[in-house]
Parts: sequence; C-alpha cells; structure tokens
Amino acid sequence: MDYEDLYEIDFHNHPKKSEKELFAQYPPDLLLIIEQVLSSKKTFQMIFQDLIDMMKYGFERDEVRHRIIYYKFHKNDTISRSMQLNHFIANLIFWQPLITVDAVGLLDETWIFNLSRFNSKTLMSYINDKILPIYDTDYATKNAMVDDLYNYIISISHAFCLLMGMGISLYDLHQLELRDPTVSHLMRDGVDESLEPHEIENILNERNKELIDHLVNDPLGNDYKPFFASGTGLKEAQFREYIVRIGFKADINGNTVPVLINNNFLLHGLTKPSFVYLNALSGRKALILTKLNCLAA
Repeated sequence: MDYEDLYEIDFHNHPKKSEKELFAQYPPDLLLIIEQVLSSKKTFQMIFQDLIDMMKYGFERDEVRHRIIYYKFHKNDTISRSMQLNHFIANLIFWQPLITVDAVGLLDETWIFNLSRFNSKTLMSYINDKILPIYDTDYATKNAMVDDLYNYIISISHAFCLLMGMGISLYDLHQLELRDPTVSHLMRDGVDESLEPHEIENILNERNKELIDHLVNDPLGNDYKPFFASGTGLKEAQFREYIVRIGFKADINGNTVPVLINNNFLLHGLTKPSFVYLNALSGRKALILTKLNCLAA
C-alpha cells in the first residue's frame, strides 16, 4: 500500500489494507524499534495508521484489542518490552511529539504512560513534566506539539466511542420515554412560575433525583445509567440543567436573579435574549474563579 498521499491519520474510514494483508504484516512475534518508527513523520503515520486499522478490524475481539506488541526503544537496547496493542497505540501518541524536535534519543522507560491512570490530571502532568520542559524551542512549536497530541486523543475517542459504549444517544432516551411515561413528564413538564424561588428550586431538585432514579433502575439499560452508576460521571446540578430545567441563575456576587429559565438545554435551549444574558452573567464568576485558580497554581 502506498502512503504517499497520507498527510494525516484517518481514524474513521475503512482500513487502507485488507485484514489479511494487515495482520500478515504485523505477526505476533514482530519486534518494533521505536526510534525507527519515529524516524520521520511519514514513517510514524504509516505504522500508526496500520495499528489503528487493526483495531478497526477487530476492536470487539479481545485477542486483537489486547494482543501483545513487542518493542525496543532503541536498536541497541538489550531489553525488549511488551505492551497491549490498545496501550501501545496510546503511548505512540505520547511519543510522537519527539519527532518534531528530533529528540527520539531521549526515549526510555520513564516515557511510558500508564493508561490505567489516565485522566486530565495525569495527562497534564505528563505534558508539563515530559514534553514541554526539555525542549529549547519556540512557543508556537510547543503549542503545535501539544495540539497534535490532543487531536490524536480526541480523534480516537470520536472514532471508537460507540464501540466502547461511551456515547449518549437521543434515540436511547426517546425509547426510555416510551417505556416509562414518567420520564417524559419529568423532562417536559414546566414549573409553576408563581411559586417562590426556593420552592421552585426544591421541586426541580426533587424532579431531578426522581429522573436519575428512573435512569439508574431502568431494567433494559440506557446510555446514562453507567455515568450515574460510576458515581463520578455526571454532576446532578449540571444534569438538571441539561434535561429537567435550568432554573435560576446567580449574578457575579452570588445573588440569585429572580427570573426563572423554565427550559432545559436538551429540549428547548436558551430561547429568549434574557435567558442568554442570564446564562452568560452566571458564567462570569466561574470564569474568574477558574482563572484565579490557574494563576494560584
């Protein structure tokens, strides 16, 4: 297969080679030399594309997803290492910025990213501790390196999220409404705006808890259930704005503005100029606090 026209990785479309050809080229006992894989952008793209395409053919098969890849960082290394294919692909993403600054010789075991501990904090630590400090290069190049890294990560998420059950389907939610009419009422019924603000907030919070309970206990399962079952996936307050009602917003001093946004983001959105204004007004405090926390760090 000629990769002459491959300018960027194709995460979504059909593999470039046949399944038979691809798996014959990468037999189970193949030993990859990382300094050769990262010898140029083109070589990296060719091999990375092949490995991504292997996952496209067999992501649902454990023997493909978790097949062992043997590798050495450098040709003269006495130690050969091994890693699952899915983890190996991810680590290639973290190692590919070294091509840009011609620093592949720095690779050693300290550059291996532990995917079992992947989150935004460990990702930022890796970028700050490994990728950025050691390069004497301009900020535009550094920004481009980090941008490429994030682009690869996000592209893999978009390409494989449905296979991994990480998407949220509106069709799935509609089917739940048909099976359970209470869910539809909790999502779609408005709130009596003549009530006091604290009464409305109590009603919305109770409605939100009831809706979450229906989602978690749905016997047929739904896309939202894993997020709440994990205990860390969705914040209840954010979920309420998304699917029940946005409710009241506060100004920059934390004072509640007594104008009810009697919509949710899923079904209605911000349908009035006043709703857009109130939503933007309440976001200012969060932006300021985030900026102050970044400066303090």
